[in-house]
Amino acid sequence: MKKILCFVALFIVTALQAQDDCDIELMIAPVEQGEPLPQSVENQLQAKLMNALSTNGLTVGKDYSQFFIAARLDHSYTEAVPGPPAQVAIHTTLTLYIGDVKNQKIFVSEGFELRVVGRSEERALTNALSRINARNNALSEFAEKGKTQIIDHFNNHYEAYLDKARQADSKGNTDEALYYATLIPACCSGYAAAKQLAENIWQKHNAKQHEKTAQPKSAKEVGRA
Repeated sequence: MKKILCFVALFIVTALQAQDDCDIELMIAPVEQGEPLPQSVENQLQAKLMNALSTNGLTVGKDYSQFFIAARLDHSYTEAVPGPPAQVAIHTTLTLYIGDVKNQKIFVSEGFELRVVGRSEERALTNALSRINARNNALSEFAEKGKTQIIDHFNNHYEAYLDKARQADSKGNTDEALYYATLIPACCSGYAAAKQLAENIWQKHNAKQHEKTAQPKSAKEVGRA
């Protein structure tokens, strides 16, 4: 809960400054389909995606988010190339997906064809990942399409998020209420209403905390002290 409360405090303080920002949070999913990857290659792939997509208004990390980015590699062929030095040639397709884990929906997908060589299969795949960067126009277009789809989702469904925040608040679940109230990105419809709701929930929480600390101790509690 402390994490949520600290986050909403920052959300409220910086809200006016964030009106022109539209960072969309994505959870990066482990590679579970396609070709099995060495852990070192999967780690590099995740790091490359985090860095490359961060310049396109997407915040990619391993923390849970309703929206995700997933990747898979599918090899067309892997061949040994005689040396010296002996090398491995790989023709593979990297497919990226941006979707909604809660509603089991893929918003956008894109395939990137890669032909690479290396002294080992792992080295060849590492070389292939060098093309995953912010200068890749196709990757930037993919990220922009995904971002647009997520914004459309919030524009069409923000009332449902605010209703969940109000319901949680009515039950005294402050952390859950603030979680839903602070999900709406600044560039989406309903952001102003979400900001106001978050402020109200935060103020109500502070007032309750103040009441608790201001209440006089009972004789029994005084005796214990």
